Amino acid sequence: MIALRVFSLAAGVVLVSAHAGPVKAEEAASARSMVVEEVVVTARKREESVQEIPLAVTTFSAEQMRSDGVFDLRDIDSATPNLEIEPVSQGSPTGIAPRLRGQTAADDLLLTVDPAVAIYLDGAVMPHGFGLGANLFDLERIEILKGPQGTLYGKNTTGGAINIISRKADFDGVHGYATVDAGDYGNIDATAAVNLPIVQDVMAVRLAAQRNSRDGFGENTGQCVSLPDNAPGLPASRPQSCSGADDLFDDDEWNFRANVLLQPTDSLTVSITGDYSEYGENGQMTKWFGWVLDENIDTAPEGLRQAASELYGMRHQDLSQAQLDFADDFMRSLVGTVRDDAFDGTGGNRSEGTGRFGGRSGKGDATFDESRIWGISATVTIALDENVTLKSITSYRSFDNDRNTEIGGTPFLIHESPQDAWGDSITQEINLSGSNLDDRLRWIGGAYYGWEDGNDGSTSYARPAHSGAPWGAIRGEIENRAWAFFGQGEYDITEKLTLTAGARYTDESRDMSLFSHATFGAWDPIAKNSTPLGAGICLTGFGVIAVDPMDGSGPEQPGGAGGCYIEYPQVSANDWSWTVNLAYRFDDDVMAYARTSRGWRSGGQPLRDINIAPIADPTLNQLGPEFAQDVEVGVKADFLDNRLRVNAAYFTVDYTDVQVSFLRPGAALSTVLDNAAEQDIQGFELESWFSPAEGLTFRATVGWLDQEWKDFVEVQPNGGGLGVEATVDRAGETVSCDASRCPREWTYSLMGRYEFPIGDMRLGLQANWSWFDEAKQDRFATYVIAGWRGQSELLEYDKRVRESRGLLNIRADLEIPEWEANVAFYMMNVTDETQWHIATGIASRQYITALVGPPRMWGVQVTKRFGE
Repeated sequence: MIALRVFSLAAGVVLVSAHAGPVKAEEAASARSMVVEEVVVTARKREESVQEIPLAVTTFSAEQMRSDGVFDLRDIDSATPNLEIEPVSQGSPTGIAPRLRGQTAADDLLLTVDPAVAIYLDGAVMPHGFGLGANLFDLERIEILKGPQGTLYGKNTTGGAINIISRKADFDGVHGYATVDAGDYGNIDATAAVNLPIVQDVMAVRLAAQRNSRDGFGENTGQCVSLPDNAPGLPASRPQSCSGADDLFDDDEWNFRANVLLQPTDSLTVSITGDYSEYGENGQMTKWFGWVLDENIDTAPEGLRQAASELYGMRHQDLSQAQLDFADDFMRSLVGTVRDDAFDGTGGNRSEGTGRFGGRSGKGDATFDESRIWGISATVTIALDENVTLKSITSYRSFDNDRNTEIGGTPFLIHESPQDAWGDSITQEINLSGSNLDDRLRWIGGAYYGWEDGNDGSTSYARPAHSGAPWGAIRGEIENRAWAFFGQGEYDITEKLTLTAGARYTDESRDMSLFSHATFGAWDPIAKNSTPLGAGICLTGFGVIAVDPMDGSGPEQPGGAGGCYIEYPQVSANDWSWTVNLAYRFDDDVMAYARTSRGWRSGGQPLRDINIAPIADPTLNQLGPEFAQDVEVGVKADFLDNRLRVNAAYFTVDYTDVQVSFLRPGAALSTVLDNAAEQDIQGFELESWFSPAEGLTFRATVGWLDQEWKDFVEVQPNGGGLGVEATVDRAGETVSCDASRCPREWTYSLMGRYEFPIGDMRLGLQANWSWFDEAKQDRFATYVIAGWRGQSELLEYDKRVRESRGLLNIRADLEIPEWEANVAFYMMNVTDETQWHIATGIASRQYITALVGPPRMWGVQVTKRFGE
């Protein structure tokens, strides 16, 4: 479940959930004690307590995931300081692009750029965020490492890493569980897992499966609106109300995982994991806010002309000014529901286009999102002797995503965008680790190789109200390669003082073949189709060359490529990542540390760069790497006989050559990436747990982030997007919202839980509160000036996505030991607060939309364990 899970932070410590796995009896007893739970992690590629690691690491054990209701990765940001995982703008509901300590991918899910925060599943990197916002299940833990990474993990990143560790097979007999979760909006989830020893102490298998189904909380209504009888110039050919509506932000998932554990000798262990997931949904809930206008433009916006054409069933050139004025007032009456009911169907989006690359779903041309993800990984561990271990981690991943989105967020088709992408990747890591000098020196070294190929395509149907292209097609074929070698060592200078140092050298290269063309035409709002007006043109820098309007094929271009294809020069980069850390342990319970690290993220190819005129130097359009160097000081301490834990860290980041996404004005409007900025970032993080009495537990987290432009000159398009409005120097300004993310200065969460016995049973009551600060106004809003018809309220609409928000979640669960069962009731977003995420301004259609989060939801979970 996606919408049902977003910002879900209420569960029981001893709750047995379908999504994380069961709680064993001894684990439940530990959770009921007055001692703060000890979490063992592998953040430094060996097992150790999280309190022993001298860097900021937020962890979610299986027990905490149950207690916090972590059902997908989006749920971990509310309890992780300075982490934001919001829905991807204009993209896949199951796609994610995490923002950690102010750093994120500049353009969501493109295959031509790397994420700033890498995600790993059982040690193997997931190259892109497609499908990673779907449900988690049968996990052992999640680890969030903060700051530049690279000296230990397979992908060098500037922001951090998220490690997902699934439960593995064991030799502890036959055991498992089954869970059913049912709730409102027709929600039904079912999960089961079983552990099977095949040959005792030699071979075991763990199987897990999950099925999720839920109706959506919004509606894709199409033209299910009635035009008032007083509409001026009402034509007889006006379209009638449609017959039905699809749910938006629904859920339809299948997830499977299998793990095989082999231990033929005492020194050899092989763990093989395979997984398959399939998702099919109707898309996200989008709301239209208003028009983006330049103060010097007094004509009706492109998007309004298109909406009026569909509203009246007339061609745009036949519309009168009175009809345009009425259409605008009528749309604003629908947007009025934004203030009162964000989930009202009349404000939902619709899609009726013909997707050039979409349509494999069998859902016709409706808004939808489908993903198929699968992979297999093998970890081979060989103990060469009692001090030295050799390990090999091999993985293969494959994904296929197909989606269609009507970005306009109204009952009328303004801007449709069918998209699809697929990719395959192979990674191989070999490392050697060990210890010497009576375990005073601990070390690891190794090598890494990664390869990826894929295909990323999109079609933009910006219906031509009076100008512009009815569709434009972009498709890139990519191949990425990387290799690296790394090493890290820790040396105990004294019993209390430890020095850690590590380095990694990485070499990466990227190739891309780009196809891009546009077709001008006449849109018929009655027949719902476009008629090409002559040939299309290439958008890959060959000049104005006529091509077939449907598929972009045409004469042979320089280099032997036909049609609108261009082979971009290879992008390559190589550099070092490193870390130095000094930790001092005052006693067994208190440690302080200071560290500095440097990391970098590879550049990329210009997938969305549109060029009509010949390109003098293609390398100027390519993206270079970005770099981050941080300094972090922190303390980790346990007090009151381990009943109180306080972990705190302060950090600064020098963030240079920052990859920025922006609109480039010109003869054709482009969304491009560039190394256009430098930032200074500082922040503070606090995580604390307190158990004052048996059965009573409190947790608090606080995150503070100050992110400023140190050097950034921004070019702002005007309302039409094809000319320059202004060039603004942003140096010294706080980093604000952009088309992908809204950084918040302050975030915090509070949790309280009380457990008490009822006979042989145990009842747990829990409440969670999370709060996100108001975000600074996004950059484009500085030129959203509503000059047409005096619509001065637009900025007020746009401000909604930046408002602070607080979410309350509650849960009650009953543990029944005699039945090995657990029954729980939960409610999320108890106050039914409307959640706005990510404002998007589309200059070519001149409108603003935003994504809507879930309303209040409730559910009941029933779990039966066996052999646990």
